[in-house]
Amino acid sequence: CGYGRFGKAVAHNIAHKAIIPTLIEADPALTQCEDCIVGAGTDGDTLMAAGVKHAACIVAGTNDDITNLSIVMTARELNPELFVVLRKNLRRNDPLFSAFGADFTMQPSNILAHECLAILTTPLLSQFLALCRVQDNDWGNQLISRLSAVVGETTPDNWDVRITSVRAPAVYRQLMRKKQVRIKHLLCDPANRLDILATLPLLLVRKQRAILLPDADTTLKKGDQILFCGDAEAVRRQILTLHNDNALSYVLFGREAPGGSVWRWVERRRGNT
Repeated sequence: CGYGRFGKAVAHNIAHKAIIPTLIEADPALTQCEDCIVGAGTDGDTLMAAGVKHAACIVAGTNDDITNLSIVMTARELNPELFVVLRKNLRRNDPLFSAFGADFTMQPSNILAHECLAILTTPLLSQFLALCRVQDNDWGNQLISRLSAVVGETTPDNWDVRITSVRAPAVYRQLMRKKQVRIKHLLCDPANRLDILATLPLLLVRKQRAILLPDADTTLKKGDQILFCGDAEAVRRQILTLHNDNALSYVLFGREAPGGSVWRWVERRRGNT
């Protein structure tokens, strides 16, 4: 319901998934909606004409919060099983939206702000998302399954690793010595190398070549960039492996050279596991 910029974006994206949406628009001449049900989504007759009784999902996407809430309340009365996507325009209306309990609430300004922040702080993320958009549903379902196995229902953090003398000095030194370091070594807990961190490599970029979901056995090279997602604890432990020679030596070879306050901390952690 609503075929402004938000509605157009939703319709455009789901059309690529072979889903044919039914559009409801009060002013089709203004929004250039050529094939739609003319009327207000707040009206039960309009919703019935659009097939709400047999619909799986409704998206209330106008630029007015009260209208959107009214749309989904009317729709839920006609079809209680509907999956509801609700557009929220103003933050001050948070209590109203929380009280309704939509399946999914979207605030365009927040989405834009979060995406800009993510791109600024993790440049590889935008490249990963662009590549994801051209994959099929089976690939997407497999990715969701792998992510769920790693982080459960929590929202994962994402971060990038660059194999340079500054960003990953311990790994860089091993490569300079002609030793092999693989992605799987960055997934090991430096406190117990048999434990795997709650993290998943999403993207490997090597000399302008991008590899989605790189294999854990992939050998790293100087200059590689890897996008990871996982929990915050995984980030902290992986940083130790990237920066500390003793930690990386233990992960690689199962042995370490004792010494230093950092390594004593690792020893204490391993003693508690």
